[in-house]
Amino acid sequence: MGLLLLMGHPPSSFTGALDSLGTGLESAWSVGRRLLTSYTGNIIRVRRSSDNTESNFGYLANGAVDTAAVASFCGAGDGFLTTIYDQSGLGRNLTQTTTSRQPQVVSSGLAITQNGRLTAQYSASSVKLMQVASSTATYKFLHGTGKSTINMVVGVNDTAAAKVLARTNNFSGTENGILISWPSNESVYAQFTTNSTIPALRNIVAGSINAQMWTLLSDLSNATLGNRLLMWKDTAVQSVGANTSNGTAADVNANQNFGLGSDFAAGTGFDGTVSEFVVWSTDQTASRTVFESSAKTFWGTP
Repeated sequence: MGLLLLMGHPPSSFTGALDSLGTGLESAWSVGRRLLTSYTGNIIRVRRSSDNTESNFGYLANGAVDTAAVASFCGAGDGFLTTIYDQSGLGRNLTQTTTSRQPQVVSSGLAITQNGRLTAQYSASSVKLMQVASSTATYKFLHGTGKSTINMVVGVNDTAAAKVLARTNNFSGTENGILISWPSNESVYAQFTTNSTIPALRNIVAGSINAQMWTLLSDLSNATLGNRLLMWKDTAVQSVGANTSNGTAADVNANQNFGLGSDFAAGTGFDGTVSEFVVWSTDQTASRTVFESSAKTFWGTP
């Protein structure tokens, strides 16, 4: 069933949210839109529950995924993501072939949306996990000696259960990787570890319920301890708990493939929606107004 939505050429007026932010762009995943003018591929691949048929979906002229077309494909049933295509040009697609682990985008014929835009529902009670295959060496810069930036658009359910959003380490033996989680319904927790079981960096921000957009800057070699991880919530810099550092940042492989939606073994799942997740191996915070303003307009974040 052909539902590819990128026939013809979009108008020249289209400008991708990341067009001016290509330096160090490592991964760009969005459930609901095209992020770069240079990207001309599909945005997502969806499986419908009625017969397990899958279909790719591209973008409309305005760059958005057609939520009505996705819902129509799924009929009266449900729809689930099998792939979120990486728009960076590096081919680091998030995939999931196990049906029970696939995030949901349509429920009983209705598209799941944020501000009218297609988004993906993750559930802690039925853990979902999208992964970049064979990527243990790919994201080592996130806990290395350089700087890195993450921007994400999420909606967090107000539950007390722990929620793991992204992870590349298993916290067993030599730890190399990142952890972004909500350990309770009161805080977001980001940890970057390297070479030992001691965290190279961690930071907690209280009162993060239903925060829709986060930007994180990691700079593990910064001489000022408090500047080794900075966070912005809905464009506002956050007053955070003290960073801690007992290890030396090093560009080493992570223990696990990059995973979005739960921990490495699908044991603790995120609970809420994940609309977008973008990663740079550079400091892009001077350009925050570019991607944050675009996210506010498209996703309706505060």
